[in-house]
Amino acid sequence: MIGAERTVPRVPDALVDSIVYLYPSVDEAKREATSLDPGQGGTGFIVEVPVENGPLPELRVSYIVTNSHVVGAEGQSPVVRINTKTGGFDVLPLTADDWIHHPDGDDVAVAPIGLSGSIHKFRALEWSTWALSQQELDEMKVGPGDQVYFLGRFRHWEGLARNLPTVRQGSIARMPLDEAVVNKRGIKQESFIVEAHSLSGYSGSPVFLYIPPYDWRGEFTRPLEPVWHQGLLGIDWGHQPDLAPVLGPDQKTPWDEAQLWVPTSSGLMFVVPAWRINSFLLDDPGLQEQRQFALKQWLATNAR
Repeated sequence: MIGAERTVPRVPDALVDSIVYLYPSVDEAKREATSLDPGQGGTGFIVEVPVENGPLPELRVSYIVTNSHVVGAEGQSPVVRINTKTGGFDVLPLTADDWIHHPDGDDVAVAPIGLSGSIHKFRALEWSTWALSQQELDEMKVGPGDQVYFLGRFRHWEGLARNLPTVRQGSIARMPLDEAVVNKRGIKQESFIVEAHSLSGYSGSPVFLYIPPYDWRGEFTRPLEPVWHQGLLGIDWGHQPDLAPVLGPDQKTPWDEAQLWVPTSSGLMFVVPAWRINSFLLDDPGLQEQRQFALKQWLATNAR
């Protein structure tokens, strides 16, 4: 039946090349972690934002986007590892002071970054092209069951000689609606709930929505369209843990005398909506001021 078959697409190379890894220190980034000792940290991705009132549309500022908890006091992983064109990686010794955090407490932080096109192998995602707004989601009738995928750092096999991001997939379990999810910092975070298996190391991963051609939408009242849609839904900020009792010798009943529990995964992760990042990137006075400073530098250099 038309509209019944649903497949996740081949991930564009630009998305893979936008991924960076985050570590607590330069030494940790260079350590070449193994599956037996995967280390700490998270994921980030590179975006670009045009400079306001710039003389050229291609005059843009690049940012690394990740979670506030990854680079802040909780995760303490501000150092960036990025691939190089020679097949290795470069380590950028950023500190906690280089990261700017969302003023409303959303689990988002960004760092303006200058990269070398001759040294670093990367693609910066054009923010206005990829980021999905609330209006766009409404127009596309996005809701529970729609497909998503995300890219990030699988700490057990992250890549020794270079970053090798891993793709995972799932589906929207619940829209943000008007009920936020309380994070570990006690802040009510507007969030998508997504059925996908996130792990430590994927915090900060970009999460993308994919709607295939001829897909049923909403109340099944709209005609099927021969077009597909893809865009940035938001950023992975964590997953919901669960606990299970340790079973006794019969492997059926809980071992009540010991009252032991083991952590398990609920299979659900939380995603900060792209529009929460959008308001921060475009409207934050500090980031706007930084882009104007970049404009002044560009004008001074090109006026010579």
